[in-house]
Amino acid sequence: MATYDSYEFVPGKHFDVVTFEAKTFEALDVTAVYEALSHRRAAHYSFLLAYVPGAVRESLESAIEDLTYEADQHGVGMVVLADPRDYKTWEFLVEADRNDPDPRDVNDFLDTQISAAFKDKIRRWLR
Repeated sequence: MATYDSYEFVPGKHFDVVTFEAKTFEALDVTAVYEALSHRRAAHYSFLLAYVPGAVRESLESAIEDLTYEADQHGVGMVVLADPRDYKTWEFLVEADRNDPDPRDVNDFLDTQISAAFKDKIRRWLR
């Protein structure tokens, strides 16, 4: 995801890239946090999205606590979703810290990861 904003009292255009490492409850272990952490090389904010249906949440509570701790230690956001289609079931456990990646890495990442139409949209934002 990419966002663009400008502010009345802060000069310049402000552009951020936000990435998401999505995992289902079956694949939820500490490596998921480190995969999200690796995104910080080219992203301003990185999140781990953990799909954990309500029926299995209680049995995974200890693992979720461990992941939450690890995510917080590394500035990775952590979100647990009981139903990915229903935003009301998304529980934000850790907010991602803002990162300041090398602009060249951000550019290279976007060049290889987004559609031509979205590239054009970003170009219009930044004119």
